[in-house]
Parts: sequence; structure tokens; C-alpha cells
Amino acid sequence: MKIKERIGYFLRIMDRKNVIIPAYYKKLEAALKGKDNIDYHLSTHFLKNKISQKKYCVFRMPFPEYSLFAVANTYIFIYEWAIKNGFIPLIDLEFNYSYMQGRLGEDNKWEYCFEQPITMQEIGKQDYVIVKNVGAATSWLEKTCMDINGVAGDRMLHVTEKNWKNYYANIHKYVKRSWWFKQEIVDEFEEKYGNWMSKGKCILGVFLREGFSEEYHNSLNEEEKKIYQNHPKVPNVDVIIKIVKEYMMKNECDYIFLSTLNLDSVDKFKAEFGDIVITVDRCRGTLETGIKKGAKLDISPKEMYVRGKNVDYKRQLITYTQEIIGLSRCDYLIACKGSGAAAALSLNGGLYKDIYILPDLNKSSFY
Repeated sequence: MKIKERIGYFLRIMDRKNVIIPAYYKKLEAALKGKDNIDYHLSTHFLKNKISQKKYCVFRMPFPEYSLFAVANTYIFIYEWAIKNGFIPLIDLEFNYSYMQGRLGEDNKWEYCFEQPITMQEIGKQDYVIVKNVGAATSWLEKTCMDINGVAGDRMLHVTEKNWKNYYANIHKYVKRSWWFKQEIVDEFEEKYGNWMSKGKCILGVFLREGFSEEYHNSLNEEEKKIYQNHPKVPNVDVIIKIVKEYMMKNECDYIFLSTLNLDSVDKFKAEFGDIVITVDRCRGTLETGIKKGAKLDISPKEMYVRGKNVDYKRQLITYTQEIIGLSRCDYLIACKGSGAAAALSLNGGLYKDIYILPDLNKSSFY
């Protein structure tokens, strides 16, 4: 085994056992700089100058492999582990290339939308810090997994109709402890959308995920489809509109609060339902654009990092967060499976009058 592989293997074992490896951060940074072909940058611990009463645990979550609310949903579990073990938990959601270069807090997407006890920019000044990779390890999260899902290794927030009121009411107690939205994001939502949502009208929330639609799946080649084999396959927007129309008549809904990435989906809903469709003002693409981009199998971490410099992720993630907040305040919910739907359901805490989860042709257990 080559020396780099030995080091990586050793550090991953130490990570699983939660062993703290003494090292100064600058030395760690120098040791990792430029080593693009190894992945122990995700699971290295380091201890700074002295033992401190304040012990910070940084959880590295690569972006965009982990989306914002995929991280939020996972954070519920790891937050409980960190607090129980005497750590102050922090999330560092960045491009993998930043980690590979030994950098912490270069551009933490988590802090666009969520508050933390300290920012990742301040972490280098702290006395005692460890960095942990969540990865696939679940043994150290068993207690919370059992309480939420009844299965020791299941650290997912599922999108389900089964016993849903109790399920999401139970998750909500964890949400209250670990999700701290930026106040300016909540204030902006209240200013733009709070008034009409509190007028006593009946509102149906609709969460779309066109990237999981049949139409999108059918556009992928065989290699690209492998990426999605564990993900849902949901109806196309035209089919969903028919479901929404029937559901609205049944429950006498007055408005639709629509969450979608695609402008053409907004156009289709407004063509069918008119001005009762309410959307957050966010940057949207089209299904055709998404199809042309494909599943991107061959992009390197460095290329993804460079491309990301030209994208306004901050505004995208802020407006998406506002959509999740809006969905959670609706009276009813129709949703495709996805981390955003799981977040809205958990934030609502089982208070919807009713929910409808759109059929998944893949019968995926991922969400």
C-alpha cells in the first residue's frame, strides 16, 4: 500500500473511533495542500494549541453532493451526537476542492441561510477543534436514528404518509433544537409573503422536483441513469397539475404556494390556475436546460469549484429556504419525494390538515 493510501486509511480508522490526532492547523493545511487524489481531507481531526472548555466539531459536507436541506436533515442526527459528546457542532458546506486544499470556511453555503454559534471564518482562532466526516457511518448516531425511524442505521428524514402526523411531530422537536434560520431571511419572507398567508385563506403547498421526473429520467443515457437509480421517479408536471386540480376541488383550497426550480413549471401552473399561484421570486431554469446539462459524470472537483465561482448560490439558497418556510405554513401539501419535502414536513411538525405524496415509480427508500 502506498504511503498516501496508508495515511488516508489510518485517518479514516481514527475518524470512525473518534480519536483526536494532535496537529496544528497550519501543519495540516500544508500536509493536505494539492493532494487532489485522496479523500482523507474529509475525515481528519486536528487539535489546536491547548485543551479548552469550548470544543468545536466541524462536520464537512461537500457541496453540491449534499444539497442545503439534505445537510439540514442530516444535521438533526449529528447535532444530537455532538451535543451528547460535549462538542459545539458546526457545519462547513463547501465545494470538495476547498477541503482538498486544506481550507476551512472559505465559502460556507450553510451560513447563507443558517446561524451557527460561531462562523467558519472564526474557527481557525479557536483552541480545540476537530473535523469529522459524516460519510456512511451511522453507528454513532444510533440513538437518534432509533427514536426517529426505529432503525439503528437509518439517518434519513423520510417523505412518507405512514403515521405522518406523529412522525413529523416527533422530528419537529429536533428541528427546534438544531435549525436556526437567519433572521433576515425570515423577515424578508414575512414582508413579501407573510400577510397573504395569514389571511385565513386555505393554501395548498406544492413541492416539485422536475429532476426526478419521468421526462428527465428518459433523457439520460445509461451511465447517467446509474446516478439516479436509488432516487425517486415521479410524474411529469402535466400529470401533477391534474392531481393538484382534483385535490384543490376536494379540499376547497384558495391558493397554491408552488416550489419549483423550473420556470416552465410556473408557466404551466399559472396557465391552468391563474393568479392563485404564488411563487417566491427566485432564479429559475427550464427542464430543457436541465436535460442538456445531464447528470455530469466527468466533472472534476476543481472544475466544479471554478464553475461555482460564477454562480450566485447565496441568493438561490436563500430563496429556496424561503420556499421551504412557505411550504411549512400551508394548510395542505402535495410533494414529490426529496430533501426539501422532508424539510417542509419536519418544519411543519405534523400540523397539515392533510398531505399527498406523489407516486414514485422507482419505489425508492432513499427519501
